[in-house]
Amino acid sequence: MPDRSVRKLVALLGAAAVLGIAGWVDTVVILGIQRSSAQTFDVSQIAWALPFGYLTIAAAVLVIGLLARWAQSGLVGLVYALVGAFFAFLFPILWLWAAGVNGATPFLPEPIATFITEVYSNLEQGPLNAVAIIGAGMLLVGLATIGLALRHRAPAAPAEVEGPLQSEAIPS
Repeated sequence: MPDRSVRKLVALLGAAAVLGIAGWVDTVVILGIQRSSAQTFDVSQIAWALPFGYLTIAAAVLVIGLLARWAQSGLVGLVYALVGAFFAFLFPILWLWAAGVNGATPFLPEPIATFITEVYSNLEQGPLNAVAIIGAGMLLVGLATIGLALRHRAPAAPAEVEGPLQSEAIPS
């Protein structure tokens, strides 16, 4: 059985790989199929690609849940919740705080606003919106993992007994 730190590392790297692969499938593969269908007016390509894309997203969320359950770590749950919240709420973060609307300066500092814009442009521009959906799943899995970690945390050390234990003997 692997060490707990190895489990945590595998869970974190596995989630990053799942997000990367899903982002690539959405923004490169599915978007390419969609563009090809639009050029040839053949809807059958995208009609078949979208359901497989949906299955990929569902499988990715299940993998995230299995990785979190395998790691059994509150830290992994916290990272999943934070990263998941970032990706799930990236669209409002971008448009409310990182984009300069109507010439107004963004609320966030320029380097952070640029980073958020780049992440959004490169990961969440596919027709499936896979990264945002997987992010929402990560947020829920992370919150559930944190809840389980808090529920199953080791109990506090019992107080020392100050005197001899007295048992009550019931006369028969």
